[in-house]
Amino acid sequence: MSAGWRFRARGGQLPVLLAVLMPLVLAFAAPLLSFAQARFPLPGTYPGAVLLDPAFLDNTCMFRFSSASPWRAFDRVLILDAFPGEQRTYELELLSTITNEVSLFDYVIDRLPPDAPSILPASGDVGGMLTIGLEGDGHLMLSLNGEPFIPFDPDTPIRIDAPSDGSAIMIAMAYAIDELGNASMPSMATWRLSRTDVSSLPVFDPGARSSSGLRIPETMDDLSIRVAIEPGTNPQVILDVPDGKIPVIALQSSDGLLSEASFIRLPTSTGRASVEIPVPWGYDLELAVRYGYEDEAGLVVSSNTSSIRAEFPFRGSPSPPAEVPSPVVSTSFGATLVSWPPSMNELYFSIDGSEYIRYLQPLLLPYRDAEPYQLSYLASNDGGRSAPVSLSVQVLPRLEAPFISGVESGQSFGVGPSIKAATARGTVRYEMTTDGSEPAPPGSGSPILASAAPFEGIAGQHVYYRLRLASVDEGGIVGPERFLDFSVDREAPPVPVPAQDLPAYSADDLVVTLEPIEGDGYVFLSISEDGSSAFQEYTGPVVLSGSDDGRKRYVVRAFAEDIFGNRSAEMKPLAVLVDRSSLYVDPVGKNGATGTPDDPLASLQEALQVSQTTGRRIIYLRGNHVLTSPVLIDDTLRLIGGFTSEWAANQRERASIQFSRTLVSGSAGLRVVNGLLEIRSVSLLAEGTGVSVLIDAKNSSLLFGQVS
Repeated sequence: MSAGWRFRARGGQLPVLLAVLMPLVLAFAAPLLSFAQARFPLPGTYPGAVLLDPAFLDNTCMFRFSSASPWRAFDRVLILDAFPGEQRTYELELLSTITNEVSLFDYVIDRLPPDAPSILPASGDVGGMLTIGLEGDGHLMLSLNGEPFIPFDPDTPIRIDAPSDGSAIMIAMAYAIDELGNASMPSMATWRLSRTDVSSLPVFDPGARSSSGLRIPETMDDLSIRVAIEPGTNPQVILDVPDGKIPVIALQSSDGLLSEASFIRLPTSTGRASVEIPVPWGYDLELAVRYGYEDEAGLVVSSNTSSIRAEFPFRGSPSPPAEVPSPVVSTSFGATLVSWPPSMNELYFSIDGSEYIRYLQPLLLPYRDAEPYQLSYLASNDGGRSAPVSLSVQVLPRLEAPFISGVESGQSFGVGPSIKAATARGTVRYEMTTDGSEPAPPGSGSPILASAAPFEGIAGQHVYYRLRLASVDEGGIVGPERFLDFSVDREAPPVPVPAQDLPAYSADDLVVTLEPIEGDGYVFLSISEDGSSAFQEYTGPVVLSGSDDGRKRYVVRAFAEDIFGNRSAEMKPLAVLVDRSSLYVDPVGKNGATGTPDDPLASLQEALQVSQTTGRRIIYLRGNHVLTSPVLIDDTLRLIGGFTSEWAANQRERASIQFSRTLVSGSAGLRVVNGLLEIRSVSLLAEGTGVSVLIDAKNSSLLFGQVS
C-alpha cells in the first residue's frame, strides 16, 4: 500500500494555499486527481455541514475516520457536521479499491462562536468624559444608543463628553464575529456622563449585572444525563435539570478547553431536554459531552464528562425479513386507509391479486358496494423477501362529514362566530364542552347546529369551545365526525405596566418604556401636562424631555387593547416632573441640599451661589426669604414664587424676599447688568433712606408678574 497523499488546510489559509500549491498538485499529485473530481469538497474549515458524495469520485473507495477504525465501503453520502458550539475535526482516510492508495482529507466543521466581548469601562457613573473600549476575539461590532452596528477600531477610541447643561446616558451593545460568520452573544454596558459631582446627582442604576462566569462545582446532585444510542442513528442526549434552570450542553473540543460560547441552551418546560448529536455514518470515535444548567448568575457545569460513541449496524449480507409489520387499518364511512409504520425494510402490497407495488404512502381504499378488498403484503431487503400475508378489508358505505364554514380550528374571535354547516345526508348535530374535556359523541339526541348556535362567549372571559360534529341520518346512523376548537375572547388584556420605575422628579430626561402585552394587541399612551391629551398607539420608548426654560410636568396614562377590541382598565396615572434648569428653595430645606423638590435649599442666598456655579437659571421659591447683601445679576435669572407644599403652581400663593440691610442712596438690592431678571408671584420687602433703588438695571431686561 502506498503512502498516498495528504492535504490539510484551515479555512482562512485555503485561498492562499491553493494559489501557491495548485501548480505543484497538478504536477506531482496524481493520486489526488485519480480520487476526486472538482465537485468533491476541498479539505478545509467550514461553518456548516459538508456533504461528501462518492458519485463525485473516479474510483470506488473505502473510508474510515481513524487508523483504529475498520474500513467501510464509501457507498453513500457522508454528512460531516458538528453540534452548535462545537469545532469538530474529521481526518477522513480514503482507500482506493483499485490502486490501494490512501489519501487523507482533513475537514474542520467550526460552529464555535467567539466569546462575548468585554466592554470598557464597567457600567456606572463615568464623570465628564467617556472613553469606550472593547476587548475580544474576532471582528468586534459596536452600537451606541441603538444606532446600527459598526466595526470597532481599537486604534480609534471613541470619546464622548458630558453635556454642559446636564447629564447623559450612553448605552453600548457589542458582539464578536469570526471569519466563518459565527457570531457571539451580545454584551451591554450603560453609563451616565455628568460634569456635576456624583453625590449631587440622583441615584443611578445602570442595570448591568455581570455574570460570575463558568462555575464547575465538585458535585452536582441535581443533574442527570443519559445518552440514548440506536444503531445507525444520531445519538440522543437526555438531560434533567432542576425546575427553573435552563439545560445546557457542549461537545468538548479535543484540547479539553471549555468556553461559555460552546454551551447551547436547550428549550424545556419541565426540566428535561433532549437533543440529537450529529454523527456521520461510519464515525466511531468518542465524543465528550459537558453539561449543566444556566441560572441567574451564569453557567453551572458539571465536572463530569459524558462520553458518546455512535454505533453502526453490520454491513454484511442481511437475512430475508422473518416477518412483515402489520398495517394500520383506519376505517371510516365510505373509505378505509391502510398504512404501515416506518420499517428498516421495503414494503410491497397487492390488491385483489394484482402485481405487487412498493409502499410509499398511505393507501386509500374507497367504498365499492359490499365487496371487501383482498390485500396482500410482504417485506423485502437485500437478502430476499418475506412470506406474503393476506388480509380482507371491508369498507363501510359513505356518510359525508359535515362541511363547516365560518370558523377553523385554532381560531379566536372577539364576538361569537357565525358557523354554518352543510351535509349531503342527514342533519349536522354536535356536542360541546368549554372546560377542555372531550365532548361526548354526537347522536340522534344531540343539538342541531343551527345558524343561531350559542357560541357568543361570556363577557369578561376567554371561553374555549371544543365541538364534536357529525351528520346523523334518519335511521340514527352517525357519519364521520369533525372536531372544532376555537375560542371567543371577551376578556380584557392586562393593564400596561412600566418597564421601569419612574421617579416623581428627575433632573435629566426620562424614558417611558412599557412592558409588551401578552399575545397580539396594542398599548395606547397619553402624555401631557394635565393628563388630558388624546391616546396614541405606543410603538416604543418615549422620551420625557426637560427644558432650558423651566420645569416640565408630565402625566403618563396608558391602557391596552387586544385585537378583538377588548380594552383593559387604565394604568394608574404617573406624575413626573422633569426639571434640568431649576433650583428649589424653601426655608424648611437645608443648607447643602441638592435643590430638588424633595431636597430644597433653605437659603435663597445659597441658591443664587449654586445658580452661578451650575448654570441653573430658574429658582422656584416657597415661603419667606432674606437677602443679607445686594445681589449682582449678569446673566438670565428667574425668581418664581406661588407654589403649594407639593410645589404645584397656585396663584393664591406668594413667596417673599426681604432685604435685611437698609437701602441707602446710590445702592440697590438687585443690580442687573447685561442680563435678564424675571420675578413672578414674589413680594419684595425692603427699607431705604434717601434716594434708594430696589432694582437697578443697565442694558438689561426686567419681567414682572404679580410682584408687590
